[in-house]
Amino acid sequence: MPLDADSDTSIPDARHIAAQMTGVLVPPIATLAGMQVAYGIVDTACRHGSQDLTGVHIVRLVTLLVVLGAGVVAWREWRSVGVEHPGDGGSVAARTRFTAWVGVFASAVFSLVVIAQWLATLILAPCQ
Repeated sequence: MPLDADSDTSIPDARHIAAQMTGVLVPPIATLAGMQVAYGIVDTACRHGSQDLTGVHIVRLVTLLVVLGAGVVAWREWRSVGVEHPGDGGSVAARTRFTAWVGVFASAVFSLVVIAQWLATLILAPCQ
């Protein structure tokens, strides 16, 4: 006797959920990855006695653009359901507002972190 099970495993809001998680997860991951790459470049420059930190500046710029790009994705998701503060509701719109708001906030905070790291690169010598 065959089972009449629904074999459709698609998630209706998968694109929106992925966009919301991009806003939440990409800023901290990009910041940490950028910091690791920059530290590797500085370590190599210090070992060879070089003062050229162009690679570090490029890494910081790319990291900042990725973090801001994730914030733009989160902002667009937030605007798609109405720019209101997240409420206590259990609806899809409330979930979207909350995760998108967290993504926008994470992008703002981690943008400041990347800028602070970049300022340290500008102020301090590579081997300090």
